[in-house]
Amino acid sequence: MEPNASLALESVAIPVHVETPDQPEGTVVLAPSAGGRWSSPSLTRLAEIFGRQGYRTVRFDFEYRAAGRAFPDSMPKCMACYRRVAEAFHPGGPLILSGQSMGGRVASMLAAEGFPCDRLICFAYPLHPEGQPEKLRDAHLPHLTVPTLLVNGTEDALCRRDLMEAVLARLPANVAMHWLQGVDHSLKPARGSGRKPSSVYEEIEMMLKE
Repeated sequence: MEPNASLALESVAIPVHVETPDQPEGTVVLAPSAGGRWSSPSLTRLAEIFGRQGYRTVRFDFEYRAAGRAFPDSMPKCMACYRRVAEAFHPGGPLILSGQSMGGRVASMLAAEGFPCDRLICFAYPLHPEGQPEKLRDAHLPHLTVPTLLVNGTEDALCRRDLMEAVLARLPANVAMHWLQGVDHSLKPARGSGRKPSSVYEEIEMMLKE
């Protein structure tokens, strides 16, 4: 599949893919993980779920990926890219900021800064680098004021459950958590979990309907 839109930034035009159902309920902006792209299978599955629930979905590549670089830009630059996409492709109505792993982190930092949105949904939030649980990425989370949902697997190597539970205890009541049993950081069943890959997205879809 090819992207059906683009957005010219300072150094490169980034690919954007927009899918709009009849009479959309609102817009969901979905940002990829650090190593992902707009067309990554997991991000595509998430977009399909939101689409079935009546939302316009907007997926995009961060600037560094569009430029052919593997290493992510700084958080401020990634936030600026996300902001430009949200401003350019949100025609009005309810707006949900979302993303997977780093994409969700960027979305959460924008929301914490007060970027106007109605909800925040982060999939596989990277609470800490793999193998470095002492380096928590939680400083901005107490500043979230919009309804927020964090969705992580219990086997996520970048989100140790006990550490996330301790963080959640300090967060306002508008921040909710959903744990996917036996699922890793890539939203795939962990080895030995007994889960089928399809069951992960079925659970996500049912959870988002509630």
